[in-house]
Amino acid sequence: MGAKTKWNLALGFVAFYCGLSWFLMRSDYLVMGEETAEREQFVHLLFTAVMLFAVILWKGRLIEHFIRRMSSLPTASSIAPFVAGGILVFTMLYYPRKRVSRSMFGWEMMESTRALVEYSFQMIAIMGLASLVLLNARRVTEGVLRLGERLVFGTPRTAFVIGTVLLVFLETNALSLFQFHHVPVSSNEIGYIFQAKVFASGRLYAEPPPYPEFFTFSSFVLSDKWYSTVAPGFPLLLTLGVFLGATWIVNPLLSAFCVMLVYLTAERMYDVRIARISSALMLVSPFFLLLSSIQLAHTATAFFFLFFLYFFLRGLQGSGWYSFLLSGLGFGAMALTHPLTAAAASLPWGGYCLWLMSKRKIRFTDATVLGVGLTIGVCLLFAYTSATAGNPLAFGSAALNGNNFGFVHPQREAPAQEARTLLQGIVTLNGGLHYLNRYLLGWPMPALLLAFLPFAVPTRNTWDWLLLGHLLSIPLVYAFSSAQDLLMGPRYYFCVIPAGFILTARGFREAPALWNRLAGRMDSAARISMFSALLVCICIAYNAVHFFPKRLKHYAISSPVYHFMPSPIWRHLEAQKVGNAVVFISGFPNALTYGTGLWRNDPDLKGDVVFARDLGMHNEVLMERYSGRRYYRYAPLTDSFQEIFPPDDSTPAAVAPTVVLPM
Repeated sequence: MGAKTKWNLALGFVAFYCGLSWFLMRSDYLVMGEETAEREQFVHLLFTAVMLFAVILWKGRLIEHFIRRMSSLPTASSIAPFVAGGILVFTMLYYPRKRVSRSMFGWEMMESTRALVEYSFQMIAIMGLASLVLLNARRVTEGVLRLGERLVFGTPRTAFVIGTVLLVFLETNALSLFQFHHVPVSSNEIGYIFQAKVFASGRLYAEPPPYPEFFTFSSFVLSDKWYSTVAPGFPLLLTLGVFLGATWIVNPLLSAFCVMLVYLTAERMYDVRIARISSALMLVSPFFLLLSSIQLAHTATAFFFLFFLYFFLRGLQGSGWYSFLLSGLGFGAMALTHPLTAAAASLPWGGYCLWLMSKRKIRFTDATVLGVGLTIGVCLLFAYTSATAGNPLAFGSAALNGNNFGFVHPQREAPAQEARTLLQGIVTLNGGLHYLNRYLLGWPMPALLLAFLPFAVPTRNTWDWLLLGHLLSIPLVYAFSSAQDLLMGPRYYFCVIPAGFILTARGFREAPALWNRLAGRMDSAARISMFSALLVCICIAYNAVHFFPKRLKHYAISSPVYHFMPSPIWRHLEAQKVGNAVVFISGFPNALTYGTGLWRNDPDLKGDVVFARDLGMHNEVLMERYSGRRYYRYAPLTDSFQEIFPPDDSTPAAVAPTVVLPM
């Protein structure tokens, strides 16, 4: 038997075994122990026995060689700390803890380690498949990879930048139209759209309606003033969309600018190849594309951060004081858009600026104009919160329930629950990194692990460390906040993706050097790069065929995730040509159902159709207020839309409710 045949058999066996294991775990055969899965379990156990027997016959030579190689490395060049850190990172990425268990079974290891074991099987199976393809179809593989390399690296600079910008703009627009139908899918989006309409009317807040009980919502403050709890930066951008009648166009535009800024920033930090790989990865990122297709502030936050970073680099490279001013304005706009994210991002970048000043590597004038630009944004934020909430530090939901960024919960009864514990923060960080790793590129391999590869080779530099600090600072801050959400991914981590893409591109380029250090020999860099490129192609295909379509199905309007918001209410309005009407939206059992129509309301409630909460018998009060209109009741859970009629004149009018129903 030839050597090639032996390798084919070995790789085929590994790929098949790990693929079968992954499939069985996805089907709950190995975890739940279903009685109907006896045959599958027998096959899996048989292959496990064969695998163990083969390892015993092999006498563990590979493991012995690896240990011998690691122990023979000089202390100065040893990568043992990196290997240990890599194992820790891999475990963090694929070992999510959703809750802390103190039962007699401790950490419930079987279910907790499921993701770690499942993705390990998946990763090994795909690596085995890539090795088989490279071994048996080398010429075809080389031709395909050369074509991809010419497309990514051979395209002229201007054409490449314009092409990636247009592709992202078209992708996000297509998702916004066909996936989300240009309607909001979360309560925060409704808050942003409402506040943008208020700004478009030339005001900071609207006058409260006569009967506020019909218009209360989770993201609104409705007292003597009517405004949203969101920060004002993104609604200011959405105001342009309000004037155009298309608020949904703002984030696709910002996502296109983000791709361009990632390219320009990575080019200034490193070189053209890193810039092209980074921007190309953004074209296939489910996290980036999905979250940029809806109307949340995270894309704007990432845009302002990249704006700050690009002009900060220009300033350091001697382009003049105006670059530092624009850089400060970018960070100030980031604070105006998402204050907590800006505060977290300021930890590594603010520290670096202070270090530059201490070493006199930045002029006092440049640092001053940067600070002036930042101060403008912060002062605008304080002025807005003072004008609306009456307190410059009452950010977001603090004006509504005292919960400032999720750090304080005064409404909870138990004092021990008013702050997140260290253990809860670690668990939250663990889960956030796990889902960031899954959603960032949709790969079956640990995409974020590539971001740590540059720190295992001597070529790491200051920008690597700063990007790593940015990548970690935001999750660390949010780990101790109750502001946690997995909408399209861990959305509060969205601002870390520029650093994630650039470091992943760096890791991809440094993979050959790292392999040579681990293997203890100088293999062909071209051959290792070809294998790495083939792995990336297989992972992209996996994302396109499996992960991304599954996410689209998960976040479809008809899915169980959004069975109440958004809903096809607009179809009823168009089919029955509803006009000069009031639509009462039933909120039982979830008051968020009111959001299906609320976002269409004018802040002055003078639109052709007014959407209100269905308060049962109290609806007569609002009918009297809007006399002369037609009235409808819509139940999102059943998609029931029917006309209702006001009571006869002989029927006593209902008394307006005196309390606000809880959200």
